[in-house]
Formats: sequence, C-alpha cells, structure tokens
Amino acid sequence: MNKLLDYLSKEHIDFKLHHHPKVLTLNDVRSELNFEETRLVKTLVFKVGEKFILVALRGLDLLDYKKLSAYLKINRSELTKPESEEIENMLGFDIGGIPPFTKNKDAKIVYDLKVKQIERMYCGSGKNTETLEVNTQQIISLFKPDIAYISK
Repeated sequence: MNKLLDYLSKEHIDFKLHHHPKVLTLNDVRSELNFEETRLVKTLVFKVGEKFILVALRGLDLLDYKKLSAYLKINRSELTKPESEEIENMLGFDIGGIPPFTKNKDAKIVYDLKVKQIERMYCGSGKNTETLEVNTQQIISLFKPDIAYISK
C-alpha cells in the first residue's frame, strides 16, 4: 500500500482498492473498467507559479477555465499545466492515477460543487493500476478542499 492509502487507513476512511491494467485517461477508464460513470471523479493538475492546484470534477464534466481562474482570483494565463515528470516527482502520483487529494501542504485542492453529490466516488489512488472507491464526504472532511462551481 502507498503512503496516502496508509494515511486513509490511519484516519479510518472507508475505502476499497480496485486493481486493474494501466489506465492513463478517462477514456481508458471508461473502456477498460466497469465502474459507474456517474461516480467517476477525475483530477486535473495545474500550477500557478510554483503552487500545484488539484481540481476534481465528475468524470464526464468539463472544466470551465474562466470560472476556475475567477475563483482563484488569477488571470487565465497564470494557470499552467505542469509536465508529467513534475507531477510524478513533486506530488508522487502516476499520470492516470492522480487522486483528488494530497497531503502536500503546498498544493491547493478545489472540488467542483457537483462532486459533493457523489456518495462514493471512484478516483485515482496515486497509481495508474489502482482505482480508489471511497466515501466522498469522508475525503472532503479529511482534506478540506475548496468547493466551487467550476464546471461547464
């Protein structure tokens, strides 16, 4: 088990780990795995300066960059996508397995308001060969992400 999952266990978070072949995109998840699409949560990673921003959306929803930028009180051009290697090195997550939470205190976490509607979400575990099924409200209580309307 990885450190993040060890932490969830220590905090008595109710989760189940699903092992599967490597997935990199939401389309991979949709075609390879038999999860309810309405419970899928994807995590997008951005940077503003040196700070990482993890953005969680329902799997089929699209990010509204204008709303996110306004919420963060930045110009849209300040929101950049880090390289895959930087995400893996700085956050410790595989591409295709990024969870919508982190213990990295230098990262900001923002959930779209619609994610709160999901009782148990399927999301990244940190590895692209494992998907986490977890109680959404427990994750919100533990990691305290910002919640904003940022989807289209």
